[in-house]
Amino acid sequence: RYIFRVLAMGHSQFAEYIGARGPNTHVNAACASTTHAMAIAEDWIRNGRARRVVVVSGDDVISGSLSQWIGTSLMASGAATAEGDLRLAALPFDKRRNGMIIGMGAAALVVESEDSVRERGVRANNRVSAVLSDTVLFRANLVGEFRLSYTRNRFTTTPSTLGFDF
Repeated sequence: RYIFRVLAMGHSQFAEYIGARGPNTHVNAACASTTHAMAIAEDWIRNGRARRVVVVSGDDVISGSLSQWIGTSLMASGAATAEGDLRLAALPFDKRRNGMIIGMGAAALVVESEDSVRERGVRANNRVSAVLSDTVLFRANLVGEFRLSYTRNRFTTTPSTLGFDF
């Protein structure tokens, strides 16, 4: 019984509850977990491992004692913004960005193959065009010019054509 208390088993319990068959996994990639899960979903569908993938994510680093430990470490490392004006703090992918906004959130997404969407007779709301998940392993909080130029050079479509101001 102890092992089930310490292992992350929510993914397998959810799959069992909804009667899902096929691959399932748990992802822990800090702030990039949802992006990483989307990349896995896209890979499984593109390679025929699954026709439909349910991605469920959530995080709450501001509850209870977590905010003291995580919040303080994110502020001390410069990863979190100290900006009080939300309009100046919420600037993802912008060269004026000065850190992330610490908070909580959750998302649930269904990623499905085009064939599966057609067979069900529904219209997809969005399309996963491409996934790029990237990190600088030797310094995870590196968001300076080197980091941006390294990632920018790997895009086939430049961030500026997507509306991002680097």
